[in-house]
Amino acid sequence: MKISYDLDLQSQVVQGMSAKKPVLYYGTAPVWELEITSGGEAVDLSGVTGWRAAVDADFDRESRPVCRSLSDRIDLRDAASGIVRVQLLTLTAEFLASLNREKQRNGYFELQALTGDGYAEFIIQIPVILHSSVDPADAGTPDPIEVDQFVRKTDLDSLVARITALEVGGGGGGTTALEQRIAALESAVMGAEADLAAIIGGDK
Repeated sequence: MKISYDLDLQSQVVQGMSAKKPVLYYGTAPVWELEITSGGEAVDLSGVTGWRAAVDADFDRESRPVCRSLSDRIDLRDAASGIVRVQLLTLTAEFLASLNREKQRNGYFELQALTGDGYAEFIIQIPVILHSSVDPADAGTPDPIEVDQFVRKTDLDSLVARITALEVGGGGGGTTALEQRIAALESAVMGAEADLAAIIGGDK
């Protein structure tokens, strides 16, 4: 993920326009590359003595963020050109708890540039989307339906459809036609009973 951020605008930008929120999925470890500018020009960040980054869904200072990156996960090789790369580890209990079984929720990515005395020289905050995943890594494999069970259900559905068609089908013809339909229905029911007996017997 590449993100451009202008310190003068205090905003993420894409060719001078506001950008869509980056999406951060649970269980991933992406590296976000931030290109930091001021007035459209790259900022030399080589003099910054310390960095830290975090992602959270709220601003509760008494709770831990859903993920945090310190100097060991922040790449400053191109800091002189205004580029900082941050690896975010989202496989945390806090990330999962913040989603609370929901598909997604809003959050914030924060990057702090620290001075030697511990103050923040500047703070970048970018709205993001915290996103869940469909297939959790620690879940079991779904149980498949046995093929013969599926076939038996299909047979039963077919028998019901045949009986229903005989009950509502045909029309006119007086008593003889009605008697014929009744005889056909009785025959179909007898056949269905035989088929059902065979199916039940096959389950034993």
